[in-house]
Amino acid sequence: MENDEETSFPNPFQLAQIDEAMKRRTELKKKTDPAMIAVSSNPILEEKMRQLEQKENELREKEKVLLLREKESSSSSSNRYDGMERNENKNWPPFCPLIHISFDDIPESNRACFKFAFAFMNTHIIALIFNWVCELVAISLQCIIMSTIYLVVGTYVVWKIQFSSATSTLRQEKISDHKILWLIFNLSCSIGFSCFMALGMFCGVGLFSAISANTFTTTVLFSCSFCLWTLTVIIGFITLRQSLSLWRNSGGTVEKAKAQVASVAAHEALSQANGSWAHRNQN
Repeated sequence: MENDEETSFPNPFQLAQIDEAMKRRTELKKKTDPAMIAVSSNPILEEKMRQLEQKENELREKEKVLLLREKESSSSSSNRYDGMERNENKNWPPFCPLIHISFDDIPESNRACFKFAFAFMNTHIIALIFNWVCELVAISLQCIIMSTIYLVVGTYVVWKIQFSSATSTLRQEKISDHKILWLIFNLSCSIGFSCFMALGMFCGVGLFSAISANTFTTTVLFSCSFCLWTLTVIIGFITLRQSLSLWRNSGGTVEKAKAQVASVAAHEALSQANGSWAHRNQN
C-alpha cells in the first residue's frame, strides 16, 4: 500500500533564511518604531525585551529540532515499510520459490527455534520424496498410490500450514498462548506421522521394510529411508522442545491458552452474528 501524498517538511536552510529575515526586521523596527525607541531608552524594559527575544530564539531552535526529528522518523518508517514489502517476496526453494524465508524477520530469542523448524520442514519433505522413490523400487501399487498422496498432501501441509504457522508465531516478540499451542499441535502431529513412517507402517519405508527387504539394493535404500525418517523425528523433537521452552519462558500456561482461545472464538462468533444481522437489515 502506497501513500497518495507524501508529507512535506520545511527545509532547514529555508528556516535559517526566515530567522535571518525576522532578525533584520526586528532591528529595523527598533530603529524606526517609536514604541521600540522608548523601550530601548528604558533599561528595565530593554532587559525584558532581550529575555523575550532569547526565549523566542530558543523556541525556534526547538521547532527546528522537532521538524528534523519528524522528518527522520517519517523517512525511517517509510524505509522500514519498503523493507517489509521486499522481504515478503517468495525466495524458497531457490529453483522454484514458493514461500518466504528470512531469519532477519525473527527476533533473536526465537531464532534458534525457527532454524530447527526450517530444518524440520526440509528433512520432512526430503524423507517424503525418498519414501516415494523407495515405493517405486518396491513396485507395490497400493503403497505407490499412498506414498504419492503422502508426498503431495504432506508437502503442502508442511510448507503452507505448519511452517507458515511457525513463522507467524516466532515473528512475535511476545508469543501468544493460542498460537504457540497451535504450533505445538502441528509439530506433534508431524512427529507422530514420522514415527509411523520410520517404523515402516502405513506404506512407510522404514525399519520393518529394511528388515524384510529381499535384495541388497532395496535393503540399502530402505535403510536410508529409515535413517531419514529417524533424523526427521529427532529434529522434530528438538523443535518441539524449543517451542515448549519459549512458551514457558514467556509465562504461558494452559489456562491462559484456554482463555485466549475462548476470547478469539467469542470474537469470531460476535463478528459473524453482526455480519448476518447487517445482511438481514440490508435485505
